[in-house]
Amino acid sequence: MAQPLTAITGATGNLGSMTAARLADQGAELRLIVRNPAQAPAIPGVDVATASDYGATDELAAALKGVDTLFFVSA
Repeated sequence: MAQPLTAITGATGNLGSMTAARLADQGAELRLIVRNPAQAPAIPGVDVATASDYGATDELAAALKGVDTLFFVSA
């Protein structure tokens, strides 16, 4: 059985990056949803998806495809 996929928004900020690091340390399968992938924390094995903003519904829907749990950590 595949491990659940967890997505985190706001992963370039302080709280989001700490959340991502902690979940990665616990072995979670992660996808970071960020505006600028160049600013995403460098966590080995973590998927990064881009959504320019929350109004970009097509981008957001693609980033959330297959996600089981969402941590909405951004403002």
